[in-house]
Amino acid sequence: MAAMALGGQTCRQIAETLGLTKSTVNRWLQEMREDCPTRFVGCAEIVAAAVAGYWSLHDEALEAFRLSQDDKVAFQELFWFLPWRTLNGFA
Repeated sequence: MAAMALGGQTCRQIAETLGLTKSTVNRWLQEMREDCPTRFVGCAEIVAAAVAGYWSLHDEALEAFRLSQDDKVAFQELFWFLPWRTLNGFA
């Protein structure tokens, strides 16, 4: 019914198609309009919570990457002589 109304059909056309009275169709459409904002408020909160969760996951992954890069640099600084030793046959 909502799709029919959004498609541009009048209450009378919807009532004829569905075999209902015009007043019933009008009342049901009005109830749908009144319920719509409350349903979207709940959806907005769910989406906001999901987005916050994804940002948290993003921040955690970025921090883990930075720490892995710090470990890599520290390892290279600690064993700076290894490439020279392996290239010159001292391994």
